Amino acid sequence: MMIIGTYAYHSITYYPISNFLICHLCLLNVLKIKCTRSSGHPFMTKALIVGLAAIMLLLPTISNRSVYATHLGTSSQVWGIEAGTISKIHHFDPTTDTTTLISRVPTSSIENGRGMASDGTNIWYSFVVDGFRGDGKIHKIAPTGGPDIATIPDPFGFNGSGIGALDFDGKDLWALSYLPSNNGTETVFKIDSASGTVLASCDVPFGDQGAGGDTLAIVNGKILTDAGELLNKLTEYNTPSSIGGVCARTGNVFTLPVNVTGVDTDSAGNLLATDLSTLYNLGPAPYSTILSSQANAFPSEEDITTQPESNVQTNVCPEENVQHWDKIIFVIPNPQVAKKANVSANTELDIKVLDDPHKVADIKQKVIDFLKLQSSDKNAIRIVDVNYAIICALQAPPSIKTSSSLQSQSNVTSSSAAAVAKIDPDLLSRAGIKPQGENVTSTLPAPK
Repeated sequence: MMIIGTYAYHSITYYPISNFLICHLCLLNVLKIKCTRSSGHPFMTKALIVGLAAIMLLLPTISNRSVYATHLGTSSQVWGIEAGTISKIHHFDPTTDTTTLISRVPTSSIENGRGMASDGTNIWYSFVVDGFRGDGKIHKIAPTGGPDIATIPDPFGFNGSGIGALDFDGKDLWALSYLPSNNGTETVFKIDSASGTVLASCDVPFGDQGAGGDTLAIVNGKILTDAGELLNKLTEYNTPSSIGGVCARTGNVFTLPVNVTGVDTDSAGNLLATDLSTLYNLGPAPYSTILSSQANAFPSEEDITTQPESNVQTNVCPEENVQHWDKIIFVIPNPQVAKKANVSANTELDIKVLDDPHKVADIKQKVIDFLKLQSSDKNAIRIVDVNYAIICALQAPPSIKTSSSLQSQSNVTSSSAAAVAKIDPDLLSRAGIKPQGENVTSTLPAPK
């Protein structure tokens, strides 16, 4: 008998169903031989075999339910919203293989669940009502369920095209219209989740399957959608920067191994997808292989979301981690002053010092302070060049705080520098800083 593989779970090893079937068939053959030889009643023999087979075929189903806890291959929590009347919202925990009902869409008996997204703290959802029309709102609830915390306007308003899918990019909410327009397009919206204001939008062709569009994910700053229902091709588009127009294709079209409704990426960048009931892990792009799946994870989920969201990478640095650095290149022609500083005379040297961009600086004084020389030695310093960089530290030094949040920049030459707080030469490394740009040196002198 060939062993296909095992799954370890809580120190118990379970074998795939195929192995159980092989073992059961072997055991049934043995039982059949023994029963045939010991009994003169073939009917009772067949009945016994059928009964035992029924019991045995139930065993792998019970045993493999525990295997599913590691089968999906993700550590991300998953939420889903049902398609169908009196829709419910469920939470699936892949570490315990548990699906929990957390909420019911709070309207009458005709609501039909559609979009779902996590902002990292709360869950957002949408549904359609009679005629697959929108209820005019996008709703927010806690990740544990309960009543609505807040709502924002659906861009189409009540009885409009509705929202078929939702996703967050790490900051803003994205939505896909459900019913297609008269010209056969679906609209993708970028929405301010605090106010409901539409920040940008563009149109994509309707996928010509189902009543409308129900699949949307923002991955690495790009739009992924099939603009239809239960299709197996996701087209990638660039995100819009203004309102209106056609979404620009990137040229990527991903063919999935299954037809899907809801999709989202997990914390490892894998694409998780559902075909209403089964959850699939389709791995990273191009999403062409089923790495694992979880059967019957949800009753009938239209859209899914994960937490935390990992669909966007941002270069914006936290305010307290923004640091300004000067690399000062200088020469000390005077041998006596060079000796006091314990450096070579007439040799190009450099120091790296933290800068305060809000103050005017004396460049030579920076060097004097760094080398612990006297003010009278200032005329012995010749400045060759000053390079300037803004970087994002992994953590901010306790005494350093700047006044504005900036993106990382580098390779900027300063003709006149700003004042600087004196620091030890190894502070850059101890602060966990990753310098950026060719004019920033990451190898610093060893601390004295």
